[in-house]
Amino acid sequence: MDAVAVTALLIITAVVYMAPAIVALLRGHKNAGAIFALCLLLGWTFVGWAAAWVWVFVSQEQRTA
Repeated sequence: MDAVAVTALLIITAVVYMAPAIVALLRGHKNAGAIFALCLLLGWTFVGWAAAWVWVFVSQEQRTA
């Protein structure tokens, strides 16, 4: 495998690994930092990664202006 392919594979893997945290940030989730930490520390287990996805899509309280 050449260096470009390895680099592309590493980037794709990192994006998929951190996808719950990225989605949480894009959605403005109030616990985005905690979701990021969960992905970082336990994302390598399927259970931690799946739990992060569930947490991202759990209904949030509606913020009033």
